[in-house]
Amino acid sequence: MKDRNSKSTKYSPLYKIPEDWEVVMLGKVAEVVQGFAFPIKYQTKNHGRYPFVKVGDMNLSEKYIKKSEFFIDDIDLNQMKVKIYPPGTIIFPKIGMAIYLNKYRILSVWGTIDNNVAGLVPTKRVDSEFLFYWLSGKLDLARISGRTTTPSIKKTTIQQIPIPLPPLPEQKRIAEVLLTVDEAIEKVDKSIEKTERLKKGLMHELLTKGIGHKEFKNTEIGKIPKEWEVRKLGEVVELKYGKGLPARRRKSGNVLVLGSNGIVGYHDKHLVNGPGIVIGRKGSIGEVYYVKSDFWPIDTTYYVVLKRDVDWNWMFYMLKMANLKKYSLADVVPGLKRELVLSGRIPLPPLPEQEKIAEILMTVDRRLEMLREKKKVLERIKKGLMNDLLTGRRRLKVEPEEQKLF
Repeated sequence: MKDRNSKSTKYSPLYKIPEDWEVVMLGKVAEVVQGFAFPIKYQTKNHGRYPFVKVGDMNLSEKYIKKSEFFIDDIDLNQMKVKIYPPGTIIFPKIGMAIYLNKYRILSVWGTIDNNVAGLVPTKRVDSEFLFYWLSGKLDLARISGRTTTPSIKKTTIQQIPIPLPPLPEQKRIAEVLLTVDEAIEKVDKSIEKTERLKKGLMHELLTKGIGHKEFKNTEIGKIPKEWEVRKLGEVVELKYGKGLPARRRKSGNVLVLGSNGIVGYHDKHLVNGPGIVIGRKGSIGEVYYVKSDFWPIDTTYYVVLKRDVDWNWMFYMLKMANLKKYSLADVVPGLKRELVLSGRIPLPPLPEQEKIAEILMTVDRRLEMLREKKKVLERIKKGLMNDLLTGRRRLKVEPEEQKLF
């Protein structure tokens, strides 16, 4: 990969591009296709040869679409006179608030789309993956839809979008590099999902059965190790109200300010000595956060005060598993009912076992943190590569053998 030489660039309606790149209207390199209005009777069919894709099917994280909620078959096609589109067709929302999500997906099988979705069927002049990455990185659907009550995108608007077009071999090399990064991100995502499942299973096992126990007893909350107690949560902790601290009153500092949805700012003074636990009282009701340092919980939260000698980390995991949202009030202003939370019963191991349980779960959390950080790094790398490669700021070497193939 080498930096672009300024002598070999030219101006385009977009930005400087290499001399050997073109600027073409999108409609010249891809056919713009539109979806169809499907009768209700076809919107309950859960099998068939062809998926028909609705905006809701695009909410999944997968880049490639090979299935959908509903399907049609060849008989349906003939009856309705609709078209199917080939693998490699790029689809996106064309009407409604889904436009603001700026989602693009690629059909990996033959399929069709409903009338709220549009598609681009690439010609031989453009690589489908290259076009997908350019659209994802450079085309804001909300911007081209117009600021109307019901945003929509016209076919002619899409056709007239200018795009920079490298020679086809270079398009394919750019797509290969970005695909490699995407595959690495996908691999990390799978590791995160697997580790989260492991953590969920471990939490239930360790927080209810402990470590290495052979004898259990029946209690009002189920079987627990013989050596454990059952206590009302209110016998173990207090829940105190946080204190309001509007943004205008906060002074520059490094003390965390926490609301019901986590960190909301910083201040120069603390209200509570760390470590501690904060619980969402209003807003994100029942969410639980562990804080290592001194902090300031605002008035949409409760903070935990220990009444017994228990391990902070163990208590955090116990509260996470307790699903505190079930104690919310369905009121005009919903909130977490403190008395209900404190009346709930929990299993209470001896302190040394609490510490061991917490350490095992913390080890899993450290792995999750490492994986999430790795994903962030890969996403930054991808963003940088897209900015450089899709504009020609950096070029990829294309071997002569590759040139001959096209």
